Amino acid sequence: ESLQNQPVVNDEFAETPLVIVYDSLDGTTVLHGRKIDDQVLTFRLEKDELIDDQTNSHWDLLTGEAVSGKLKGKTLQKLPGIISYDFAWKNFHPESTYWEPAK
Repeated sequence: ESLQNQPVVNDEFAETPLVIVYDSLDGTTVLHGRKIDDQVLTFRLEKDELIDDQTNSHWDLLTGEAVSGKLKGKTLQKLPGIISYDFAWKNFHPESTYWEPAK
């Protein structure tokens, strides 16, 4: 439910800048690194298009490839992740902490 309300999350985990993207059209969530050529990018979603603030390049939500703009042809690193319902995850990992969207 949180990603439905905030479909793009720019964050960092274990000193790795990352972006979590929720595609509402098919309900898919992907996790990409957000560093290209030593530059950390910050992303936003406009009309179902993923755009970085630094170069205004447009990115494919699922593949992480820049489809237009200064970074066209570059691809964000796909990161491993597990998609799970929080109640199911908590059963096996009760010590886990959770990201909460900004209020």
